[in-house]
Amino acid sequence: MRACDSAMRLISTAGGRYTRRAFLAVAAQAAAAAQTVAPARNQAYPSEAKRYSDPATEFTVVRLTDPTSSSFLTAPYNRGISRNFMLFSSDRGGDLNVYRLELKGGAIQRITDATQLNPQTVALIQGDRSCCYVDGARLRVTSLGSLRDRDVYTAEGSRITACAVTADGLNALVVERAERTSRIRLVNLTRGTASTFAESEDEITMPLPRPGGGVAYKSGASMCWCDRSGNERLLQLAPGRIASAYWSTDGASLLYLNIPEKQGELNSIREFVLATGQDKLVSKTTQFVQFAMNADGTVFAGASGSRASPHVLILVRSVRRELTVCEHRAKDPGALALAFSPNSQRVVFQSDQHGKPALYSVMVDRFVEETES
Repeated sequence: MRACDSAMRLISTAGGRYTRRAFLAVAAQAAAAAQTVAPARNQAYPSEAKRYSDPATEFTVVRLTDPTSSSFLTAPYNRGISRNFMLFSSDRGGDLNVYRLELKGGAIQRITDATQLNPQTVALIQGDRSCCYVDGARLRVTSLGSLRDRDVYTAEGSRITACAVTADGLNALVVERAERTSRIRLVNLTRGTASTFAESEDEITMPLPRPGGGVAYKSGASMCWCDRSGNERLLQLAPGRIASAYWSTDGASLLYLNIPEKQGELNSIREFVLATGQDKLVSKTTQFVQFAMNADGTVFAGASGSRASPHVLILVRSVRRELTVCEHRAKDPGALALAFSPNSQRVVFQSDQHGKPALYSVMVDRFVEETES
């Protein structure tokens, strides 16, 4: 409004006549003012997709979002990609908000009006008709059809640092951090009722709801398990840092990326069997720093932390063979994120190789058998 008022004063100095100079000034200043206004909720954007041939493999890579603004995938343990679309977070309007991107055509739509979005908490709910996310101290659910919001749960006297949705879509596991303690709250997404599931004096991260019930989570540097009855125990994983982890499809074992403490040892994907406590090697890697698992656990996508070979790779579990897909060239490989599409035919990854963090897509159908989506 101030820009328009200024331009109107310019018109008045021209004796009340709408001169060509005054008219152009009004148009230019109004356009400048419009650019400073944050995009409205439900605002649609045309496709930002840019195709290019990867320098290392010559495979076609599609940059899905423009790197002039920052775009983020959700946490590895949350599901953000459906058969036809994906959800991501972006600061293109100033504040971080959730956006929907159509995988066919690339159209983008803003779907939330958050003020303190935690981008790691965005998750599709079973059925893909709604999503949940954390906005400040509130756990919210948004319908992807009507874009109506519901406040499901509000943390009191603490902050929500993580959130994961159970596979059946009925509950969310919310991690709250107070001054001296962390706790996991089980929140019913329909009724909004909540109960404490696990507590620790150490900071809790990486909540991993197990298919069939219970949750694994990191407490400090250790991985713990809490069953449906609230019984907790420490999981005896291999020494080293846990970069990311997933439950097997049947919930019998935990697959995780182990970063050894000893310099020079290879990073590896390992499997911990919950019932027996057995921890075994699945495969060594060419220094993966992040990985994703496809729908049936037969193939992994990994991001190499090697500066000489900054690649996204496919690791076929049965033969322990790696195949280079493309370069990621992230400035900080540890900040990379990867995810498979539900049918395992596409890998989406996040990288800042062209400026701010952007999202990229590459088809891997020549390497990976299609799974049910």
